[in-house]
Amino acid sequence: MGSLGSDTELPRPWIRTPLVRSAALSRAAEPSGSFKSRGVGALLLSSIAAHGPSKPIHFYCSSGGNAGLACAHAAYSLRRPCTIVVPKSTSQMMIAKIKLLEAEVVQVGEHWSEADGHLRNVLLKADPNGVYVPPFDHPDIVSLAVFIACSGLFPDVLLLFVVLFGSLITSEVKISSITGNALTQVYKTNTNPTIQWRGNSTMIPEILEQLQDHRTGNPSFTGSLDAIVCSVGGGGLLCGIMQGLEEASLLSSPCPPQILALETTGASSLALSLTANQLSTLPAITSIATSLGATTVAKRAYEYATQYREHVHSIVLDDAEAVRGMLWMADEERILVEAACGVSVVVGFNGGVGDVLKKVEGGEKGIEGKNVVIVVCGGSNVTLGVLAEYRERFGV
Repeated sequence: MGSLGSDTELPRPWIRTPLVRSAALSRAAEPSGSFKSRGVGALLLSSIAAHGPSKPIHFYCSSGGNAGLACAHAAYSLRRPCTIVVPKSTSQMMIAKIKLLEAEVVQVGEHWSEADGHLRNVLLKADPNGVYVPPFDHPDIVSLAVFIACSGLFPDVLLLFVVLFGSLITSEVKISSITGNALTQVYKTNTNPTIQWRGNSTMIPEILEQLQDHRTGNPSFTGSLDAIVCSVGGGGLLCGIMQGLEEASLLSSPCPPQILALETTGASSLALSLTANQLSTLPAITSIATSLGATTVAKRAYEYATQYREHVHSIVLDDAEAVRGMLWMADEERILVEAACGVSVVVGFNGGVGDVLKKVEGGEKGIEGKNVVIVVCGGSNVTLGVLAEYRERFGV
């Protein structure tokens, strides 16, 4: 693998995302409109570094939309060709956005896994210069996902519960950083995926720097991290969060944070697997949250959820609840997000977070006085027209 450090001359296909205390600038601020820019962009950078800048590379990404758009953005900025394979359920709006970035779009299959199969078995096999860009199940992608959680929105929704905004990582936590050539050596000499995923530590200094800014003159900003809420599709974001928490030793602390893993009915492959006590596959994706449309969650995500079953809480809500979260973001934060993101937002004000914390603590306090981070993962497959259509369709 190549380095993700500052020694590369290639531009980074993601931005330094602001860590905002109240008025949100979240993953929706990334170039592609979702958190995917950071992980997918990192994978493209490391691939180019590993192959050498002069070797021709053609990137291939299978996606329900957002990862493909992120890949197209990154490839365009890095001046490399790419092909995005999407299922038939992908909207024409999303396809048009990808094509504007000079990427080739191939539409095949009823859902993402079928599109991915076509990419692997047909397109990639026919191109000796092809490089596969999975949308979620890869250490380089997961490695940077922890920053998404840690630098994500401190949502105004928490103000409804009079919650103090606290630090994401307590001052006692010591985190070592691996950058540049050191990261390259880790990739070259160790095949353990958990070691490979330590690339997320390269984002920690950026997070801590911004956290220090927020601590200045704000003593209430030094609390512990009590809960993280994130959406789960393929599970890459969840893996990144769990890896980061492990490295920070927060999961072994006396009061570990609780992780709420949100899915929608009809796109709940993690919940299905946890119920069956084995990695399982959905027969089809029937939710409007097509960005969560992985029929099988990443194996590592399932392993994390079972390993930390006391701390990872799988929650499945219907599409109407996801739309409620979308509407809240539009009304309160002036940000358009997809249903895949709205399902995480809604638990901030429908009592979901409080219920989990009450259950864990065995009391009635719930969310009061807690520090909760909701990962607003964004998404580009949404317009005002789509939001209005959902509002009428679900009566919310």
